[in-house]
Amino acid sequence: AGTVSPDEALRAGVRAFFAFLDSDRAAWAVLFDETLPQGGEVADRVAAYRGQIVELVSGSLLAQLPESLRDAHRVEIEALSAALLGAAEELARWWLRTEAISAGEAAELLISTVEPGIRARSQAAISPTSKPGKGTPRA
Repeated sequence: AGTVSPDEALRAGVRAFFAFLDSDRAAWAVLFDETLPQGGEVADRVAAYRGQIVELVSGSLLAQLPESLRDAHRVEIEALSAALLGAAEELARWWLRTEAISAGEAAELLISTVEPGIRARSQAAISPTSKPGKGTPRA
């Protein structure tokens, strides 16, 4: 996992997400249907699926940090992973609704928007002068 930079991992993941979305639009349209009931088996399965994605993204981001820093940044990375998933899902909803741009363009839009912030936080976490705390960027 350490052989891939955080930037490369982000780009590959977002591109794969939108390529998969593009390959089966009907299934994804159902998954992203905001009119689905908030409870029941379908809602439970969607929630489990989202939880697995957040865990996958979190694990990927954590793997980019030195092992000695992972525990200190775990909660923040889990929160960032949930936010990234939310942004990807909302952009996917918009894309499915409008198809105003290609799936690849949607992926690049998300990447170019979030990558600079993730890169800055990652570099701050690895920097020997940075310490987790108020006002200090972490992972």
